[in-house]
Amino acid sequence: MKNSQTSKLLISASVAAAVVAWACDTKPDVGEACQMLPGDLVISEVMAEPADNCDSHPTRGACEGAEPPCNWSVSDTCGVVEEHCSSTDKGREWIEVYNATSQLLDLNRLAIRRLTLQTCEQEGCRHDTCPDPMTCGDDKKCHSGIRCDDVTPCAGQMTCSANGLCELSGTCTTDEECPDGMLCGKCGNCECNAADACSGGQYCDSAADCRCQTDADCPRVGQTCDANKVCQCPTCNDGQCPSDMRCGDDNLCHDTSESVHFVRGASPVASRDRFVFGDGAEPFVDYSWATWGESLGGLNSTDAEISLLCKETLVDAIWYGREGGPPEPRTGFSLTFDQGVGPDSILNDDGQYWCVATGDTYDALGLNVGSPGAENTTLCGKGTCLDGLDMREVVSAQVGDLVITEVYADAVGADAGKEWLEVYNAGTASFDLNGSLVYNESEGGSGRSVDIVGVECASISAGEYGVIGASRELADNGNVVVGILAEGLTLYNGGLLQVRSGRGVLDGAQYPVTSEGVSVGLDPLRIGDTENDDVETFCASRTTGTFEGTGTPGSVNDLCGNACWEGTTPRLVNAPGVGDLVITEVYPDPDGTDGGREWMEVYVAAGPVDLNGLQVQSGTTSMTTKTVEALQCFSLAAGSFAVLGGDAAVADVILPGWSLPNSSTSVTEAHIIIESNGTVIDGVSYPLTSSAIHSGRSYSLDPDATDPTFNDVLGNWCSVAGLGTAGSANPECP
Repeated sequence: MKNSQTSKLLISASVAAAVVAWACDTKPDVGEACQMLPGDLVISEVMAEPADNCDSHPTRGACEGAEPPCNWSVSDTCGVVEEHCSSTDKGREWIEVYNATSQLLDLNRLAIRRLTLQTCEQEGCRHDTCPDPMTCGDDKKCHSGIRCDDVTPCAGQMTCSANGLCELSGTCTTDEECPDGMLCGKCGNCECNAADACSGGQYCDSAADCRCQTDADCPRVGQTCDANKVCQCPTCNDGQCPSDMRCGDDNLCHDTSESVHFVRGASPVASRDRFVFGDGAEPFVDYSWATWGESLGGLNSTDAEISLLCKETLVDAIWYGREGGPPEPRTGFSLTFDQGVGPDSILNDDGQYWCVATGDTYDALGLNVGSPGAENTTLCGKGTCLDGLDMREVVSAQVGDLVITEVYADAVGADAGKEWLEVYNAGTASFDLNGSLVYNESEGGSGRSVDIVGVECASISAGEYGVIGASRELADNGNVVVGILAEGLTLYNGGLLQVRSGRGVLDGAQYPVTSEGVSVGLDPLRIGDTENDDVETFCASRTTGTFEGTGTPGSVNDLCGNACWEGTTPRLVNAPGVGDLVITEVYPDPDGTDGGREWMEVYVAAGPVDLNGLQVQSGTTSMTTKTVEALQCFSLAAGSFAVLGGDAAVADVILPGWSLPNSSTSVTEAHIIIESNGTVIDGVSYPLTSSAIHSGRSYSLDPDATDPTFNDVLGNWCSVAGLGTAGSANPECP
């Protein structure tokens, strides 16, 4: 049933010893002996590594009076004394169990055992290196019984110590600088070692390490003497070890460290209810072993086995931090059994059903996440959801598969129910977000979270977008199609946004403040699970008509900055440089009413280039600017022509509301300038009063002057009858 058969082998010795000790105390009677069967109680959540704020207490008084408790530590390293407030898990560790039976369970005389493996470390030894008749003291100096003072000095290399006795000591940088037999210690003092033998047949070498010569020298049956003359832990025999040892993930038998507490004076736990054991007085703790002045010795922040024992019956056990079992704890997060699966003493052996908790904090300081005493809220990937008419297992997203791509944090008018975020499946397979949560933190540091709920599978296919919102009702959410429900979702206008699951943070994004009714979208060129960590990768959306605001919920975002679409693929705009475009023809005064029929022609002197983002300025004493705004890349090859015109012009590029001056009583010239990213690409001037310009005629550059410098010369231009040669080579000027 459990991780190793050796669990049962250890029950008798450890629990029996505790029974004897308990029988001798004077604790009150706690009723009948434990009457449970295997699986009646199920371990469903464990807090083994609670977080604290101990490092925020600068003084000893504040540290020792802190709640939860902290330790004031004083260390002396080579004469340098350091004091600081350090963490202690005391009073904050807990174990949650679930009554899987249909009846009330009496918990009294249940044994709770914590067991950890000892490391297979090389045994150390200490040996006397002081000359007779001197001895090695606790200060690692060789002392004699000879008294000394200013009148009676010490002989040889000995010095008179502060307590008036001769001693061998001295400062050093190497062993050779010390008296014979002494070694240079880490603090630069000559040191000795007090006598202490090695176990078994080992001998103590000059470096104070125990060494062996043959397997027979090793103290434990099954140990072997390796090539370095070190006794190694016994190798597991098909997972089995001597009765007082356990098999580790390294396939070696380890000594164990354990502690046992017998429950007494506990209230019963109702059927299908949860009960919390702990060592503190938190309101969610139903039973504290600290009440009896006892401790489990710390649940261990790396790995440990927790067992529930009824006499010699193993009711349930988990071993976290080991291969195949629940994961290693993370500071500030409980280990939780999958919320989507009923607690079960067989399934909780399998690490796939465990993960670190997500959700809200439960303590007064807001430092620790978990759900002690309440239903677990985290799906670890083994939950179920409704897919059409069928229930199936939830397929959890992997870290890196999900990307936060758009945020709508400030709706028009009242925000309630209308805010949303969009996520993208950047992986290769569909996943479900059931059991995940959305965490939001303001720029000021305030944080809040909301769970993704619903029986239906909250699925996103590979390469698709999903919208997470507070409501699916179109009338309430601003006409947004919300596929993933997170009731109560509200978002800060600017800050940190994360989607979390039992696997950790699936993705996090730093997004900017936006205007009312406008979403901010991740640049499609920057989709990646780390790209959106930079607030500069988001920009305000421009698309309207998809819902009551501005944005692209559930579809590809608007491009940010200097980019365009090549079919369905985004790419950077290939902007023209100085002289790459040459203005070659102008049509400023069509016959009749102008009505937006004006146009200009450009020649591509070097290409290919894109006209996206090109700015066209036109005017006389003041200039009007229009921008080429196109989602698709408007690419031109070298040697080609393009016509840019007003709303009614026959042109390749329409500039809405654009017109050209064609007469003036105060000036004689009009001007056209084209720019890209703030750089002037080309510019020309044309006359307003000359006979060269009159209604229905174009102003044409001589083809021999097709150059960004030559087209500045008015003599290189001439008037062409009719509509000119828009989009093709100009005729020669007479």
